[in-house]
Amino acid sequence: MHPLIPAFLTFTLAMSQRPSDVISGQYVNQLGSNVTIKCFPDTGVLSGSYQTAVGNAGGQYPLIGLATSCADQPVLGFCVAWNNAVHGNTGSTTCWSGQYLANDDSLSTTWLLASQPNAQGQVWSSNRVGADLFQKQQR
Repeated sequence: MHPLIPAFLTFTLAMSQRPSDVISGQYVNQLGSNVTIKCFPDTGVLSGSYQTAVGNAGGQYPLIGLATSCADQPVLGFCVAWNNAVHGNTGSTTCWSGQYLANDDSLSTTWLLASQPNAQGQVWSSNRVGADLFQKQQR
């Protein structure tokens, strides 16, 4: 037997056992906000819901986004329009962009919150930037 055959067979078995969707699941960030994401492997489309633990925006909000894939270590982005039955339309959106980190089953993201300016000419104060680390919750 060729000396590389055992290594090739081990690699082939490992590749066939890799999950096709590592993103889908429930996550909690460092502030206690919850996100539920479903990744569609054929398209990389993300859908789900977001429930914030900060500010005055209770209830769940729909989210939508895209990932480079649902497997391996994808890069992804998702957005939430802060408009729901509990609070109505707040006139703001937040988008998160980042990576799935396989080593600790988390999403490392940077977010941009854009809101309507309070006064004309005050656009500079209507955007905020931050970072979130979402840890996947095991069921």
